[in-house]
Amino acid sequence: MAKKTGDEKSMTERERERLAAMFGDDNIRQLEARWFKFMREGVIVEVHIRRWRAHAALSFADLGVPVKAQNELLRLGDKFLFPARFRKAADSLDAAARGYLAGHTSKTHWGQFLSAPDYAEVMAKLKEYQAHYLDIARDINACYDEAVNETLAAYREEAHKIYKRLKRLTVERDERRALAAEVQFVDEFVERIRALIPSRKEIVDSFGFEIELGYIPLPSLLSEDEAQADRVRAKREAELRKEQSAQELRDMKHEQKRRAERMSMDIQKAALLKREEMLADMNHEVVEAARNQKQQLIDGFMRDIASGTRQLFYKAITDVLGAIKRNRKMHPRSVVQLKNVVAQLGGSAEWCSDKDIRRMRSVVQGQLTKVADGKHDVAEIQAVLEDIAVVVRAQLLEMGATPRSSGKTKLGVERRDATAEINVRQARERLAIDEIEIEAEPERKAQRGEL
Repeated sequence: MAKKTGDEKSMTERERERLAAMFGDDNIRQLEARWFKFMREGVIVEVHIRRWRAHAALSFADLGVPVKAQNELLRLGDKFLFPARFRKAADSLDAAARGYLAGHTSKTHWGQFLSAPDYAEVMAKLKEYQAHYLDIARDINACYDEAVNETLAAYREEAHKIYKRLKRLTVERDERRALAAEVQFVDEFVERIRALIPSRKEIVDSFGFEIELGYIPLPSLLSEDEAQADRVRAKREAELRKEQSAQELRDMKHEQKRRAERMSMDIQKAALLKREEMLADMNHEVVEAARNQKQQLIDGFMRDIASGTRQLFYKAITDVLGAIKRNRKMHPRSVVQLKNVVAQLGGSAEWCSDKDIRRMRSVVQGQLTKVADGKHDVAEIQAVLEDIAVVVRAQLLEMGATPRSSGKTKLGVERRDATAEINVRQARERLAIDEIEIEAEPERKAQRGEL
C-alpha cells in the first residue's frame, strides 16, 4: 500500500505521528501498546478539602442602618467570624496542597494522573499537608472559647465605633429616637455575631482532608488486549459453526422428510446463514468500536500527559526568562525554580520516554551545573531558555493547547509569522533534540520492562 502524503492524512493521523515523534517511537502500534500499559501504571488522585469558612455576609442591620436607608442595589462585604490566624492557616494549606498536586501530576480527562515512579513521594507530601491541615482543627478544639471571646471582643469594639458614626450621621429627629442606646446597640450587635459562630464540635467536624485514589476507568472490552478480542470473535464463530453442524446432522437423519419439505428447509437454512452473517457483522462492529475507543483513550491520555508536562516546563522557562530580562542577571530564585522543574520533570520524562523533554531537561541541567560552578554566562542561559521556550510553545500549539502569555515582558518566543517554523527548526538543531540517544536507551527499556 502506498504511503499517504501529508495532504491525504487526517488531522488525527498527523497528531498521532507528532505524539509518536515526541515519545521517540515511529511504530504507532508499538507506541499504543506501551502507553496502554502506562495508563495502568498510575492512579487518578483527587483531594477533597473542606471546612467552615468562618465568614458571613455583612448586612445593613449589622451596621444599624435604618430600614428606609437601605439600598437593594448595594451588597456589603463579609464579616469574619473567627481569628485571622486560623482562617489564613487553613486557606494557605488548602491552596498549597492543591497547587502541589497540580504541579506534580498530569491533568487528564479523568483527573490528575500520578505515575507509579512519583507515587510514594507525592503521597507522602499530600499526607504531610493533610496532617498539618487537621492540626488546625485540633488547635481550634483546644482554644475554642478563647478564639470566640477574642472575636466577640473585636466586634464589641467595632460596634462602639459604628454606633458613634451612626449617631453623627443621623440628623432627623425620628431617626434619633429610633436609634437604641449605645449599650443596647452594642450588645445586640455582638449577639448577632455570636449566633453565627457554630459550636466547637460543629467547627471541628467541618474539617476534612480526604485523598481519593482510583484507576483510569477502562471499558471492560478494553481491559483485555486485541488478542483477547480476537479470541472472543473466534469463540463466537466456533459456536456458529457448531450450531450449523448440528443442523446438518439433523438434516442427514431426516433426509426423507427434508426432501418432502425442501422448500421449507431451504428457507430455514437461508435464515440460519443470514443469522450467522448478522452475528459476524455485529461482532466485527463491536470489536472495531472497541479498538477505536481504545485508540481514542490512548491518544487522549498521551496528549494530556505531553501537554501538562510542557505547560509546566513552559511556565518555569518563561518565568526565568522574564526575571533575566528584568534583572540582567541570574537571580537565585530563578535558579531554584529551574532546579525544581528539572526535578519534577525527571520522573515523568523517563517513565513515559518523552525524548524531547528529556533532552531539553538535560540542557537545563547542564546550565545549572555551570551556575553551581560559577562558570555560567547569562547571555548563554537566556539563549538556551529562549530556544526551549520556542520549541515547547510550538508543541503546545500543535496539540491544541494555549501556552501562557508572557504578559508585558516581551520574550521573543511568540512569533506567529512565516519565520516561526524556521525558528522552531533552528532551535531544535541548537538544542540537539533530534540526535539519536544510543547509550542510555537499553537501560531505559529495561526499566520499562521492554527488554
